[in-house]
Amino acid sequence: MAYREKVWNANVLTDLLSTYLTHKAGEREKYYQAEVTANKPIYRTVNKDLYSINPATGESSMLIQGEKTEDEPKFEDFYTGDKVNKGRWMGSDYVQSQEDKKAGMGEGYRFTRSSKPQYKPDDPNQKRKR
Repeated sequence: MAYREKVWNANVLTDLLSTYLTHKAGEREKYYQAEVTANKPIYRTVNKDLYSINPATGESSMLIQGEKTEDEPKFEDFYTGDKVNKGRWMGSDYVQSQEDKKAGMGEGYRFTRSSKPQYKPDDPNQKRKR
């Protein structure tokens, strides 16, 4: 039996190092992707509004405000002297009758028979108009 001297093979060490570094990079990428998805905002729509929710802090913010639709028809008070006439919004293409014009209705408003003034808390000049 012949004595054989061990030969150092650098390819084995290179393969081992490559496998180790690939495994570490995969682990690092896995944790990075988990952190990215955890910090990614969640988008939800609520009544035609778009909200962004931050899952890390739980804070939400409105990104886009949707259109507001009025369920009730729009009424407006028109003051003619000491009398209050109520007009209903019919649209900008509404053709007014003589009765509407005589009651002092604005463009697009139809005269309604109710003469009870409508309370508007956001109008500070309400008493001055009368």
